[in-house]
Amino acid sequence: MVPLMSLSIPILLSAVVVVVASSVIHMVLRYHQNDFKRIPAEDDVMLALRPFNMVLSRLPWKMSGALRT
Repeated sequence: MVPLMSLSIPILLSAVVVVVASSVIHMVLRYHQNDFKRIPAEDDVMLALRPFNMVLSRLPWKMSGALRT
């Protein structure tokens, strides 16, 4: 039987490969591309939320235009 310490580098290397591969696959296949869609009457909603001094750049429907590129 092989000692666990001699397998530590292959275990860590395989973990790094899996993380990198899953990140690349997730970016290429675009699973969540259609998660944020435009809402009806977006301008009216933005005007209604403006008095609350919210950070409007963090609202998901405001970022939807940038995700479509």
